[in-house]
Amino acid sequence: MTPGLTRRPVSFPPVLGTVVRTRVRIGLRRIGAARARHPIRTTIQGLTLVVAGLMVAASIALLSRSLFTAVPAADQHLIVAAALAALLSAGFIASSSAALQSIYLASDLPFLLTLPIPLIVTFSSKFVETLAGTLPIGFIGFWFITGYATTSARPLLTLAIGSTVLVAYLVVLTALGIVMVAGIARVVPAKRAWTVLGILSLSIVALLGVWWATIERAGTSTPIANVEIDETVQFGTASLVANLLLAGAQVEQTPLAWAGRVIAGTDGPAAVIWWNGSLFAALAIVSTGVAWWLFAITFSTGTSGFRAASAPAPRPSRPIARWTGVALSYLPGHLATLVLKEWITMFRDSRRLTGALWPLGSILVYTINLSRGAPDMTDPAGWGFWQSIGPVILLPWAASLGTAAYVVGSEHRGIHLLRALPIDGQLLLGAKVIAGIVPVFTLTTVAAILVAVSNDATPVQLGIVVLCMVWSSVGFVTLDTCASALAPNFLTDQVQRSLRLKGRIYSLFAGAVFAVGTALVVTWVIIALEGQPAAIRDLEIPSLAGFDPLGWPLALAGVAIGGGIIVTSWKIGVRRLDWVLSGES
Repeated sequence: MTPGLTRRPVSFPPVLGTVVRTRVRIGLRRIGAARARHPIRTTIQGLTLVVAGLMVAASIALLSRSLFTAVPAADQHLIVAAALAALLSAGFIASSSAALQSIYLASDLPFLLTLPIPLIVTFSSKFVETLAGTLPIGFIGFWFITGYATTSARPLLTLAIGSTVLVAYLVVLTALGIVMVAGIARVVPAKRAWTVLGILSLSIVALLGVWWATIERAGTSTPIANVEIDETVQFGTASLVANLLLAGAQVEQTPLAWAGRVIAGTDGPAAVIWWNGSLFAALAIVSTGVAWWLFAITFSTGTSGFRAASAPAPRPSRPIARWTGVALSYLPGHLATLVLKEWITMFRDSRRLTGALWPLGSILVYTINLSRGAPDMTDPAGWGFWQSIGPVILLPWAASLGTAAYVVGSEHRGIHLLRALPIDGQLLLGAKVIAGIVPVFTLTTVAAILVAVSNDATPVQLGIVVLCMVWSSVGFVTLDTCASALAPNFLTDQVQRSLRLKGRIYSLFAGAVFAVGTALVVTWVIIALEGQPAAIRDLEIPSLAGFDPLGWPLALAGVAIGGGIIVTSWKIGVRRLDWVLSGES
């Protein structure tokens, strides 16, 4: 330190408030700048987001109200505990991936370390940033609690207490995510850290998926003592209530039940709220303290390790390297180089790998839940198989939303290097689409084959399932890659934020249109293979100009819808990438 200069002591709360306010102001100014450049478009996007959010919120609240009105007040805490347990898998993935990106891989970390502020202030600001990654979980939880509050005698008090408990629940999830990442940084070499993090996260998801699949399989056949379900509700809701009650009974001795008793206890004795609330608050405080302790002792080694970590040097003698070289040899030179660059970046960039935890988790859950054996065959035989395996055909959509939708925005500063290369938007888009199709198709097809085999698929059915996965993988990856080119965000460290709102809206819209076309084509294939079921035959659909409307016209309509949205999206993506590569973005 320079003689004569002293370091002024800083106070923790004011400095933390300054850091948080600065981040909020940066976000608001970015929104203001976007609105100034495109006022009409920004207003339409905002209104669309509000309307869509309100529709989702109303659906969650109505479902929650129907669940709680179906059970007595004394057992409603079981529904809350089961709902919190169901959110754990998504919460673990969100918090762990956000902790890795916000703490160890954030670009502003070196700047924060140069400021004369205590390390706990840096931790607190990063804790809040990681907590923001669980906001989707908080959105679902808040409206679930709102639906329950409408059934309570004191709705405002229930909503206030429920919101407080929900914040504590998100704090616990965030702390657990930081503990997981910091613990891995402490005991695992940085080169293997993401692999271990992915295995742990997916193992937790798999365990929760197996647990829920076991509960669904048990269904209402497992009696729950002293619990009555209102049979006047719809059959689907009654079945869900039975499953939630059984799940809640199994976690009744865990901290999730503490939160459930607090939220559902506003109409009961105050002592129940105080006791269980104190226990859950203590859990939040202790978990946050443990997260801070691990962060403090692993910060320097973890940060340097994660930043210095790189994949092993390529070894051409390895089988994967040889197979990759052979596969790429059939592509034109520039295209093969860009595809190889995408694969290298995809498997070396820790940010993109953490973003892939979401689709991997969804594939894992679907595989577990759908692998239960074929149900009773309906008329005609074979339709039961397709009814049980139908959702698998949309697995590439889930995988693509977590991978291909971020491929352009996740370039970050690498986009300047791409601008210096003699390539155009069509070549770059084609390379990203090809690079994205291979992992999505491989993972989802393996899952689909496992589900089909577990449902006693015939060789013909298995072959059709694989063809459907080819169609879905190509379509959804192409659409989401084009959406990522439509509205990329190169300025963020969080891979989940590398696609702007306009791109997300277009991705969901185009995916929904393609899903409709896919459904029409698959329906035609199944009818041609298995015949029409009794439910369709009873409709006595008239012929269309002498042709069966469920024959080739159905397939033609599906191909036209699916192919049309792909061609339209491709043209949009190429035009936008040409604009980005020109340096005008």
